[in-house]
Amino acid sequence: MPLARSSRWQGSPTDVGSRAWLSLGAGTRLGVRVLGPLRIETGIDLFVPVTRYDFQLEGGLPTGLEQAALAAAVFGGVGLTF
Repeated sequence: MPLARSSRWQGSPTDVGSRAWLSLGAGTRLGVRVLGPLRIETGIDLFVPVTRYDFQLEGGLPTGLEQAALAAAVFGGVGLTF
């Protein structure tokens, strides 16, 4: 069973080019001092797009692309506090 599959698009996009994108976001972070200046940090950010666009092909063919109504970014890291 393949882990990824590819497909070829049929048709031409109706509106080509870069578009401005705007979202509202909120997040939370947790940092813990481990030893001396060494810290471990983790967090999550949530985004709600204000501008959402339709991706359409000529002839009304389905594109398989849709912007999500909610997006999340989870992160973790190690840092030094000065």
